[in-house]
Amino acid sequence: MVDVLSPSQRARNMAAIKGRDTQPEILVRKIVHSLGYRYRLSPRNLPGKPDIVLAKHRKVILIHRCFWHVHSCRYGQVRPKTNEGFWETKRTGNVARDRKTERMLKKAGWKVLTIWECETKISVKLKTKLIRFLVKTGERRDVSLNHGAAAPAAFVPARISNGTIPFDRLGSARRTSIGRWLA
Repeated sequence: MVDVLSPSQRARNMAAIKGRDTQPEILVRKIVHSLGYRYRLSPRNLPGKPDIVLAKHRKVILIHRCFWHVHSCRYGQVRPKTNEGFWETKRTGNVARDRKTERMLKKAGWKVLTIWECETKISVKLKTKLIRFLVKTGERRDVSLNHGAAAPAAFVPARISNGTIPFDRLGSARRTSIGRWLA
């Protein structure tokens, strides 16, 4: 298939793709910061330069774009029609490097969480996933599922036991006794 863009236009498009400070990264950083955690960005002394490192907790967060790291969602299953061999090699190389990086981090004693670009589209689910990864069982921490606004103390679970958040079987937050939503 012939490319619809000229080589100079394609080069400009590809040069505009960022490797750092992407929208998914910034969103995850904001949520982690709003939960009260402080972190480092891409330190060079760790394998694979993880996107977010919480050294005090020995935890790292890797944020992957679905296309580049071949996620199982619809965005990751897109296959370029032009230069197919190059893209297949590039993307499978990324997946192999991801596996190696995660294995090395775990071997060094780090807990690893991978966030996919498609998971950042639903902020409540993303925040729940981050809370489950970051908050230790039994740790006291004010946790609100409202993005950007702290919930009143009556609506904040003061203690998270066994790492769960009060969700019903359909995945939506439960109503409190006076009819307000937790999330």
